[in-house]
Amino acid sequence: LSPSFDIGPNGEAYMGIGTSNLWTWTLPPAGFAAHDRWTAYGMDDDFLGQQLEYSANAGAFTAFAMDTTPTLGNRLIKQTVATPITTTLRIRPSNNTFQSYFAGVAFYNGTTGLVVHNLAMGGTKAIDVAGRDTAQRLAIMDDLQPKLSIVWVGTNDFHHNATLSIKQQSLDEWYKYYDKIAAKARQYGDCLMIYPMASQIPNVLQEAPWPREQADYARVARAIAAKRDCGFISVQQAWGTWDQANARARMADSWHINEAGHVAVKKIIKNVITRNS
Repeated sequence: LSPSFDIGPNGEAYMGIGTSNLWTWTLPPAGFAAHDRWTAYGMDDDFLGQQLEYSANAGAFTAFAMDTTPTLGNRLIKQTVATPITTTLRIRPSNNTFQSYFAGVAFYNGTTGLVVHNLAMGGTKAIDVAGRDTAQRLAIMDDLQPKLSIVWVGTNDFHHNATLSIKQQSLDEWYKYYDKIAAKARQYGDCLMIYPMASQIPNVLQEAPWPREQADYARVARAIAAKRDCGFISVQQAWGTWDQANARARMADSWHINEAGHVAVKKIIKNVITRNS
């Protein structure tokens, strides 16, 4: 299992060869799993033999019918399967010697009402979503055309540890790539930018001296929000320092929030959307 940063068109993906398991989804607690179909996203890098396979509810593996026709270029490919998952869903490459790329799965129930596409990916920076000079990184937003995009990014852009070869993103890069995300979102609807909570300083990913402070990234993000007419929420401003957030039992470690933290953020977002609907 390894990330592939430049295959495009929508940023990072997981890459596998042979029949190694790429991903397993286990039925979550009741209330979160209602669905009548699911869509798997893959990536075509214009080469042969890249099909994926799935196993629904511990059944036999079945090949997807994703279009991997040669000569169409790097692009997002997908396949919808009308099989509800009651236990587990496994995704793996077909048995070949070529690389297969898997981007994620979206679960849907019905055809009306609110549809939520959860496209979050851990360990990502703004440059991974919209950058590295790959023109089609944001093609998934063209595919989904969301009426509201909620964007949470910034923690990993801030991290800096020369010993671990973790380089803090420059403010120019932060502006360039976050602005691309906001601009693409605004093509189809509204955009709500969420600036993350404060990190504990120092931590294993934040080695002194670090070039820029978290407040510098928040300032640049606010400028993008004003330019693109986006909503803006700062969790850091709402919660205060890491010590203050941790004292309220919202932090899992030096830079991740726990379940209580997620619930608190959900309430903030819900209140903002409700007030402005």
